Amino acid sequence: STVLATPPRGGAAAARGLPTPSGPVSYVPGPPAGLPCEPLAARVARLQRGATFLKVAEGTFTRKKLDAKAVALSADRKSLTWDGGKKGHGLELSQVVRVSIGLETKPLQKLYHSSAAPDVAPTSWFSLHTAARSYDFGARDGDTAETVILWVLTLQQLVLLSSGTGVRLPATALSYAQQQWQYHNSSAKEWPCVQCTCINKPRNTACEVCGAPKPMVTLVPTVTPLLPAMRALSNTLGIDAFNLSPDARLQWFLLKALEPPPPSPLVWSVGHRQGDGETPLLGLANADGTGFSVDHAYILSLRREAETARQQQAQAGGGVTPRPQVVA
Repeated sequence: STVLATPPRGGAAAARGLPTPSGPVSYVPGPPAGLPCEPLAARVARLQRGATFLKVAEGTFTRKKLDAKAVALSADRKSLTWDGGKKGHGLELSQVVRVSIGLETKPLQKLYHSSAAPDVAPTSWFSLHTAARSYDFGARDGDTAETVILWVLTLQQLVLLSSGTGVRLPATALSYAQQQWQYHNSSAKEWPCVQCTCINKPRNTACEVCGAPKPMVTLVPTVTPLLPAMRALSNTLGIDAFNLSPDARLQWFLLKALEPPPPSPLVWSVGHRQGDGETPLLGLANADGTGFSVDHAYILSLRREAETARQQQAQAGGGVTPRPQVVA
């Protein structure tokens, strides 16, 4: 079906030569753009089926610092359990104050500076932080990036819903990880191709699979499952994030926009302008796919935030220092 929606408005996007038609534009639904477009209920069901992670054990007298655990979300969506839900083997999500990706906790940092460092990529870990400690989980089976993104994206949104304090807790695990990755640039890092998602050796100047040149700003390898949504959102917001452009340094902003849930009862959805099937747009729609729009007030606010981030970046000489996070 075809949906009528008003087009992206002018402003900064128009100044950079991006198309800004003046009248209504017909949009046709496009294919889903991965996890952000998957309904929360469907993602919750996947977490309730569970997955196996390496879990870091805390305690001075703990002999086994790492152990494989079958981790699952409870039926009421309020807690994580492992070891079959034995007493003391779980975590209430209402206790979580932050979620992070990578070696963001002292136990993980200590582990990777020891001779017992596991054969798990540092970016394949995620941590749930409480006021007292952290709970650290490493993905090592199957598509580890897809697993980490599924759990982090879903758990962050469930934590927001379970806080019960009226205070909107930060949902910044992905965007902060990307900011850190950009800020601490190194020629020794592997890098994912933004065309085919192949993980390339640090020395490669072009993708060894498809030949695409190495981007001026590379992505954290873990977030590659979000590339379709990031590309579609970059088109909607007028952010030239995947070419040789200063906007490439705003990749973290695209992740920041995707992390919290969209305003209820709307969902993220993909559409195209009629006659332009090559340019996907990420917009908001009803759960049944009707009412697709790239001009919703929420998206307009993201455009304003993107322009502010672009100006701050320019004033900072091309980069923004990540805000320090509390390390538990």
